[in-house]
Amino acid sequence: MDKAGFLRFAGQAEWRFAKSIPNWPHFYIVEENLPDQAAFRCAKAFVRTSGYGGKFFDMDVFYFDADGWTYWASPLANPPESQYMLNKCKTEYSYESCVRSGTLPPEGFRGAVLSLSPILADPDFRTLMRESKDVLKSADLLGKQRSLLNRHAKAFHALAYVLAEESIQSQCTEAEMSLLKSMLTHHLEIGLSL
Repeated sequence: MDKAGFLRFAGQAEWRFAKSIPNWPHFYIVEENLPDQAAFRCAKAFVRTSGYGGKFFDMDVFYFDADGWTYWASPLANPPESQYMLNKCKTEYSYESCVRSGTLPPEGFRGAVLSLSPILADPDFRTLMRESKDVLKSADLLGKQRSLLNRHAKAFHALAYVLAEESIQSQCTEAEMSLLKSMLTHHLEIGLSL
């Protein structure tokens, strides 16, 4: 498999968001769930042979970057021949990017619930809650929204996939949830990626 074949495979796969680890927003596919398991094995081999060696905490991992995404096989502790999943995340949320930017989740890589408290306590979010039912009314409020989305981009990226989860909904009031949904909707409508 060459790069074009890998990207074709990745583009056709039905990736699932890893809801059990929302503070590490990433997607995965499982070999046994795919109609073309031979293509999966070729894609996994491509990542290993065409990618680069990196770390995930103390584990050695082979990554492959393309079009703003980072790919890797897992479970990480298993030898390559027994890895049955391929994962991808936006490169800006990869382990190495988080190390460089100092944004590693404090809980490491344990299953966790996405915490909305940094967003809910953010002064810009509090201002948006107080000043407007419609965050799109003024340039000042739109600026606060953009600033908030940029500061908490990783959380908003995960939030787009876990809004229906009870553990997420229980962290905020109905009004706060409404504002979060409105911000996500507007963000996607104007064509910005999370």
